[in-house]
Amino acid sequence: QNPNTSLSRLRYYSTTHNDQHNNFAKLSSNLSSRYQLSLSIYITEMPLPLLYKLVFDEKWDSVLERVEAYPKEANEVGGAQGATPLYRASTIESSPLSVIKALLIANPTAAIQPDIGNITPLHELCESLENIFDGLTSTEKGNARSILEQNESHQLTKAWAKFSLLIEAAYFGSIASPLPGGRKWRILHTCVALDQFLVPPSTLKVVVKIYPEQLQEPNENGNLPLHLAAANPIVNQVEVPETDLAWDAYYSSMSGIMEFHFGPVKPHRNTIKFLVDTYPEAAAAPNRNNQLSLYVALDNDKIWDDTTKLIYMANPEAANSLPGELFQKLPNEIRELCSTQSKELGSAKKHETAPPLQSESTPSKKNKH
Repeated sequence: QNPNTSLSRLRYYSTTHNDQHNNFAKLSSNLSSRYQLSLSIYITEMPLPLLYKLVFDEKWDSVLERVEAYPKEANEVGGAQGATPLYRASTIESSPLSVIKALLIANPTAAIQPDIGNITPLHELCESLENIFDGLTSTEKGNARSILEQNESHQLTKAWAKFSLLIEAAYFGSIASPLPGGRKWRILHTCVALDQFLVPPSTLKVVVKIYPEQLQEPNENGNLPLHLAAANPIVNQVEVPETDLAWDAYYSSMSGIMEFHFGPVKPHRNTIKFLVDTYPEAAAAPNRNNQLSLYVALDNDKIWDDTTKLIYMANPEAANSLPGELFQKLPNEIRELCSTQSKELGSAKKHETAPPLQSESTPSKKNKH
């Protein structure tokens, strides 16, 4: 409490409970921000849970036996990072798909359970998939889909299989087959329906490179990926000021030191921006309820700047089809522009030459505003 006191080191005895790690990290963040400290925390670890230790030692046959006999151990965290067995397995490239699947069956929520650094197994596999794809030759990138379908031993195929399982578990809460409701598996649609901090646009680029047709493919409800991103209340809903601080944790197994580093937050690139830039035509495509993505975004109270605005700019005409309550959510300048255009259109129609009489007339569309 004394600002003149030089506080440079704290001793912390870790437990196997993830909340304890998170609470301590928050405390460290507050101390560092308040007193401008650079903290190094010495970690004294408790004994590792057996399942976690077997994963750590890469004893895969034993892992399968253990998780089948004691599935609840898939919920326990271990190590200085406060990570689940699935997290640890996700960081090991040689981990068999059978192990990932067994751990997910025992604990499907582990797919998005973060460690004390707020990193999830899905984060790890996103990064792994991106790195593997980036390392492919131009020819291999062009044939990536064929590789997935025909070459089970390729590292891209192995990484993709793990990634797909975690996406399925993260969204549906299980890896049951077939999918609930008889749905067709569309990995791009599932990715964008998740929080963008789980599947960043850099990973979506890889997905689109392999399955580009899914950008234009509606799901069972007629929704394109842009509709789903617009409906997701999490995607880019809160803008983080650059002045805010966040912490990252780095652990050295050699020294036993956990260091928390603090700096400005850098939000992920906008998922909606990626979708609009990649396939802007989606902004003009209605879903089964005849709703455009602009309607969906406003109906779900998306922020305007850098989110809903991007959808509007891809198809400004969509504003004229909005019902009154959603039209009022548009910024004043957009509403005024729509009104001006509507008046100009009405004036132009008055000066048009009357068309010849026809046996049947088509009723004109009324402006809802």
